[in-house]
This record gives sequence, C-alpha cells and structure tokens, in this order.
Amino acid sequence: MIKNNKYTITHSKIKKETKIALLSDIHFSKQLNQKYQKQILHNLQNNHPDIICICGDIMDSNNEVEEQHTQQELKQFLTKISLIGPIVMIYGNHDLMQMTNKKKYKGDKSFLQQIVKNIPNITLLDNDSTVVNSIKFYGITLPYSYYFNKEHRENPITLKQYYQDLQITPSDHYQILLCHTPLLLYQLKHTHINLILSGHTHNGLVPTWLENKIQNNRGIISPNLRLFANYTRGKTQYNQTIHIISGGIIKLSRTTTLLSHFNLLFRPHIEYITLKKS
Repeated sequence: MIKNNKYTITHSKIKKETKIALLSDIHFSKQLNQKYQKQILHNLQNNHPDIICICGDIMDSNNEVEEQHTQQELKQFLTKISLIGPIVMIYGNHDLMQMTNKKKYKGDKSFLQQIVKNIPNITLLDNDSTVVNSIKFYGITLPYSYYFNKEHRENPITLKQYYQDLQITPSDHYQILLCHTPLLLYQLKHTHINLILSGHTHNGLVPTWLENKIQNNRGIISPNLRLFANYTRGKTQYNQTIHIISGGIIKLSRTTTLLSHFNLLFRPHIEYITLKKS
C-alpha cells in the first residue's frame, strides 16, 4: 500500500491554495504490473491534486519500454494521470539509459520526448521553465555522465553550472525547482527558489519497519553508495528554501537484476504538498 507523506507550506507569493502531488522513481518497465498502476491512479484520484510533479525515472530504461505494447501501456498510464491534473516532469538518470550493441548504456533524451509529445497536459522540462497555476517551475536535466561514472560520485561543479544556466531570477511567482537528485543541492545558494522537489534516493532504502525509527532525512544507503547519507528522504531546509525529497514508488529497479526482488521490503511513497498564502 502506498504511504502518503503530507506537507503544508505557507508563503506570501502563493496566490491561491494549491495541492501538489510529488511522484518519482516509478521505473516503468514490462514488469510494472497493473496492480501498481491502479494503486498510483487511485491514490491520486482520492487526493485531488491540482498539479502533479514527476521528478524523474518514470522509466526503468529506454530498453525496458522499447516494445510497442509496453510503450502504449506507458502512454495510457501517463494519459490517465494527466486527466487528474497537469503534469510537470523532468528526466531522471534512468530516463536517459539506452543499451547499445556493446552492452553499454548511453544518454538519450529523445525516447521519453517521443513518449510524452502527444499527451495533453504534460510539460517535460529540460533545463527550462514553465508557469502552471501561477507557480513557476524550473527543471534541471543533468547529463548521463553526472550519474554514471567510474567514481560513482556526483560532481558539485557540474551541478552548479547547470543550476546557473537556468538563470533563475526574482519573480512575483512562487518558484519551484525540480531536480532528480537531491544529494548536493545543499551546497548551492537558492536565493530565488522557494521550494525544491527531488527523487532519486529511493527513501534511503529504509525498510518499512524502520521508517519511523531513523530520524531526520538520513537513509541507510544512497545511490552513490554512501552509508547513512543525509538528504535522502523527507523534508529539509536551506535558509528560506524548503526541500522535499520523494520516497519514490519503486526502490530497487530492474537494472539491479536480482536485487529488484527485495522491493517487498519497501513501501511506495507519494508526497502531497499543500501551498497556502500566508
């Protein structure tokens, strides 16, 4: 059963009360059965969000949905979500994964672009911005090599450059940044961003029975293989900027092969953020 984490944020720039649903790490594949899809849809329908944010890894990899019937199933799934409310989404590292003939992965944005291009009510942000319901959303797409490299480490210099390239300026709008990975965002100055939404860390791979026992936003292990890393789940704050990290739907993806069978240890999460004018 999906766990809903609920937050309320007040701010003077919020023009009207707005509920945002935050999803991430759906890792859609041939194995994501109808039961999971129905749970997600019913959860969203029952909570009536005004905007739905998907913070990356909608797919497990391009190869996992390359068959026509799987592509069609993903399109139908996203279309059903878009009927609940407008979707603002970004790329995650798995959305860029494409197996080559040499059994290696490369970065490829085009596949997801083709999936969503004819679905109404979806905005796929790619290092740009959009305004929905008087809220301005920015979305970062980090390169494939940022996530997949020999050091298994994210590069703060690269993150800072992509962040600066967004050219975030002061605005009368409440401003939200969507960035798939949360791990190094605490190092940046978020002068004009009010709220950051992320995914990627799979709730720190904290099993269901330990969720209330491990304090703060610490997890057991992060995607870059750090034990007991901070900034892997829940809510944190940098000065006036609030950061909410989605627990994600699927915790262990198909690309982890046999480990994916241990998903029964973890509960799927959807975050609901209610924005109110202060």
